[in-house]
Amino acid sequence: MSISTLQSRLADHRARKAAMKQLEQELASYSSPSDRAEIEAIVARHTGKDARLVEEILTRQAA
Repeated sequence: MSISTLQSRLADHRARKAAMKQLEQELASYSSPSDRAEIEAIVARHTGKDARLVEEILTRQAA
């Protein structure tokens, strides 16, 4: 594996991590009970990996 490949993979990892942190911060802004109910209802209407990810983040934040 070349240095440029490693650098590219590291940059991709950092970008994914930053995007995850931003998503977690945005979801944390839904802090009132009515906000939470609204975002949970929206997520419940969807399926797939992204919806599961949001559900997991919301569950962690509610704990």
